[in-house]
Amino acid sequence: MKPISQPVFFLLLASGLFAMFLLYQLPETAPKRTNLPTSMLRLPYFNREVIWYGSGILICWATTGLVLSVIPSVLATHGLAKYAGVSSMLAISCGLIVQPIARKLDPQVSSKLGLLILLPAYALLAWGTLNANLPVILLAAFLASTSCYGFVYLGGMLGVAKSAGNEQARASAGYFLMAYIGLVYPSSLLV
Repeated sequence: MKPISQPVFFLLLASGLFAMFLLYQLPETAPKRTNLPTSMLRLPYFNREVIWYGSGILICWATTGLVLSVIPSVLATHGLAKYAGVSSMLAISCGLIVQPIARKLDPQVSSKLGLLILLPAYALLAWGTLNANLPVILLAAFLASTSCYGFVYLGGMLGVAKSAGNEQARASAGYFLMAYIGLVYPSSLLV
């Protein structure tokens, strides 16, 4: 499978923005209700907390994006390609293990704990890939998932919901917008 080149990426990005503009121009056909805002299409909502929690998840998902895009090729270079799926699975799903703990913590405590776990996870990931050390790479992927999808993800979602008041849906959209920028942008630079 051939990677997407940067011109194609920016063409896709521009096409997406143009499609959003066209979508915004569509007439409203839904019946009007008094308790709904004037437009069904609304932009994400950002307040200080959404930006803080969103920045945390942006960093976490950027790490996950790197694990998913870089580690398989590094493992293949060292004859360990058969472990690429295991590293990807560890990077995405192990955070579920700590979500019950994260749910009981204050959102800020959960997010800060997750970011503290992410620092050594990222250092181990870098060291493991430079030295082709499979156990260290797998441990780093596990720690990154624990951080990202356990503590930071859940803490961020709870913190955004608490801080947004009546704008919870739009604030969640802002949170996930920052998360997906983190997931996609660093990986796109490698292409």
